Amino acid sequence: MKDLLTIFASIFFICLNIEILSASYAHDICDACQIIVDEIENEVSKVDPNKILEIEGFRVDPSGNQNRRKIPYARSETHLTDVTDTLCDNIKSKYVTTTDKETGRKRFVLSSSKDGNGINLENISFSTEDADKLKQRCDSVMEEVNDDLMDYFREEHEDPKRDFCFTTTALCHEEHTLHSTEDL
Repeated sequence: MKDLLTIFASIFFICLNIEILSASYAHDICDACQIIVDEIENEVSKVDPNKILEIEGFRVDPSGNQNRRKIPYARSETHLTDVTDTLCDNIKSKYVTTTDKETGRKRFVLSSSKDGNGINLENISFSTEDADKLKQRCDSVMEEVNDDLMDYFREEHEDPKRDFCFTTTALCHEEHTLHSTEDL
């Protein structure tokens, strides 16, 4: 009877650890999604709005000419592909972890400001393990949502993090925090 009780207790603690780990993984995936959205929006905003990409269609008109059209480069598939191809490698060195004082949960924050203003470096840590974990989560998100991502970012959106991470892909849920750009 004592052995049976020990087995049940062991199974209970294993299940509890799996649940805690899966909740932590879900939070990391949500954080990674928000970081991806923030980084893409940042890269899109850096492009000169007057930069145009001329693309040719595959169809030929009766005169033998291909149909050409001009689109803004910033949200073109060409630019978005360039941005996303190196995104996960690039964010690995741009983010550090901080521990939320209220929840005790670790999350990722920018290690330097995007606009040159100072940032709060209180309560942060950097480790290669955390950087590798962020890259892994980023790669997982990119693999899962790459097609949706390309379609989504062709257009500008009012609240892209909430819209993409919480609604379009459902990688974030109610219990996850929507981080402001300053937080990420």
